[in-house]
Amino acid sequence: MDVDGLTQAALQRGISSETVARCLPHLRLVEEIHTCWTNQPESVLPPPSYLERCVTEQRISDGRVKLDEHADLTRKFSGLGLEVGPEILIAIWGLETSYGAVLGDFHVIQALSTLSCSDTGRRQFFVENLLAALEIVQRGMAPVDCLLGSWAGAMGHTQFMPASFLRYGVSLTHNVPDIWGSDPSDALASTANFLLAAGWKAAHPVLSEVLLPPGFPHSEHADRASRTVAEWQHADVVFLDVEAEKLSDQVARLLLPAGAKGPALATFSNFEVIGCYNRSLNYQLAVLLLSRGLSGRSGFQVSWPDPHLFLARHQIMELQKRLHCEGFDTGGIDGIAGPATRAAIRCIQAETGRVADGFPDLDLLAWLRQRQRAESADGGN
Repeated sequence: MDVDGLTQAALQRGISSETVARCLPHLRLVEEIHTCWTNQPESVLPPPSYLERCVTEQRISDGRVKLDEHADLTRKFSGLGLEVGPEILIAIWGLETSYGAVLGDFHVIQALSTLSCSDTGRRQFFVENLLAALEIVQRGMAPVDCLLGSWAGAMGHTQFMPASFLRYGVSLTHNVPDIWGSDPSDALASTANFLLAAGWKAAHPVLSEVLLPPGFPHSEHADRASRTVAEWQHADVVFLDVEAEKLSDQVARLLLPAGAKGPALATFSNFEVIGCYNRSLNYQLAVLLLSRGLSGRSGFQVSWPDPHLFLARHQIMELQKRLHCEGFDTGGIDGIAGPATRAAIRCIQAETGRVADGFPDLDLLAWLRQRQRAESADGGN
């Protein structure tokens, strides 16, 4: 799709020619946005590096100030049917814009035009949000020149995409939600409304660190296996952050973001809801850890492994190619360790006496390199 195609899509959606003409100077492609797309910290940094960058002592300290400053506001939310923990809302605000300090200076229509015409794998998503941005202008909800935000087209204190703004925007003080002004009330209320619509359950846990017993059968609990808390306890899994006996019937998924060498986590349905706001696992973990810091709790007890042990995307592609040479189906050579790739990793880990956690790490890649070089050398003799 090109800019002419976007213009036609807007007119077909019911955006007036006058609105299109007003927005036309911003319906153009910006090369810088391509660069931002390919270098997203949520996807290119391993979890420990991303969390070290985002969940800082300064951000925790600033967030506690904001938590106190807006305590009356967040207390009102329960009476408005917006029952989401204030620590979660403030954490999202802090991660998205450093509590309103950095709202972004990309023009949202330019950003969405560029991404709508790019090979992102999410073209329809960006087209829909571009059309929503034009609708915001047409409905007089914001002047076109004020539609500033991130390179991805997200806007305001908590970085709403335009389509989400139209669907979930809440105004506490105006006729139209104001997520850009100095007062973050509407932005925080809108974020709570989004999370509730996605399935947030008030007073339910988000995540608990767990301790796995020695000899835990990783291969039997692969790919975020779901069990009730009682079933996990029966398997001698110890919950560190929740009163497990009171949650015995709740379903929890086992998450090993660094394999068996890092923290083991049990995630509940509210963790998946945070993923609806931003589907990056790094982001979900950052929201959780920042919210813990705001409430005075510490991070995980088990340390992360060295960030250098995590594979970059090009290294995962190499690993997939080498697994393919070993006869495994990895579901494609795309640099994404999906279920098929992890299943292949577990098989070769089990064959070689490793912990079969399905985690793609540098040790396994180095071993495959050495093995295949040796086989190639033997084949040449």
